[in-house]
Amino acid sequence: MKCNCKLVAIALFPLAMMRHAPARSRASFLAALAFCLAGLLSLSGASAQEAADGPAGIVLELNRSEDVAGGCRVYLVTANGLDMALDPFTLDFVAFDAQGVIATRLAVDLAPVPPGKTLVRLFDVAGPACADLSALLLNDIVSCSAGDREGRACLDLVSVSSRATIDLRL
Repeated sequence: MKCNCKLVAIALFPLAMMRHAPARSRASFLAALAFCLAGLLSLSGASAQEAADGPAGIVLELNRSEDVAGGCRVYLVTANGLDMALDPFTLDFVAFDAQGVIATRLAVDLAPVPPGKTLVRLFDVAGPACADLSALLLNDIVSCSAGDREGRACLDLVSVSSRATIDLRL
C-alpha cells in the first residue's frame, strides 16, 4: 500500500496547530493519531499478505473466445488458490444465446489443477458462434475433490469473472 502524503499532511496539520493547546489535549490527539496509523498499517499488512498468497479458493475467468467450425472455443483461466490439488474437477456449464435462451449444455473436465497453480483450459461450445452466446452459467459441479470438500460442496470455493463478451455466471 502506497503512502498517501496528502493524507499524512492533513493528519499532521492539527498537530502543528496544537502547539499552544494544553498538554492533555495534545496527548489525546497523539493517542488518536497513533491508533489510526496503527490501523492503517495493519490493513496494509493484510493486503500485502493476501497479494503474496494469491487468490483464496478457486477462481474461474472466461478470458477469451473465438469462433471455430461448429461453435465457439472458450479459453478458461483456472486459478487454484487452495493448498490442495483439484482432482477430479468437472464442471457442468449451460450456454445461453443472445436472447437468453438455453443453447446447449456441456460438462468440462479441468482436472488436475495443482495447488497454487493457474492453468488455461480450452473447450468448444458446440452450436452457436461466439457472437450468438450471451452467457455461460456454471450450473453445477459434476465432480470435485478438494481436501475435505467433495462434489457440490466445492461450489462454495468458486468465484467467476469474464474478460470476454460472453458473461460467466455462478
